[in-house]
Amino acid sequence: MLDAGICEGIILDRGLEARNNDIVLAFINGQLTLKRLKFVQGRPELHPENEEAAYPIFKPSEYDNFQILGVLVGICRRYR
Repeated sequence: MLDAGICEGIILDRGLEARNNDIVLAFINGQLTLKRLKFVQGRPELHPENEEAAYPIFKPSEYDNFQILGVLVGICRRYR
């Protein structure tokens, strides 16, 4: 998520319902991932925002263990 300006320290709201274009913390098949949520033809897709790394787009199916854990609402930076 470097291209979205996120390199450390995220603030999540677990009570918000995720909407199209939100950045979300998701659990998919035993792994956590921070990605941009997009709905394509009504189905969720998780898009990376780090062109250099060329991460794939996740397209969860009904057979995947998929859950959105929170919506990114802020970031914080460490100065020391």
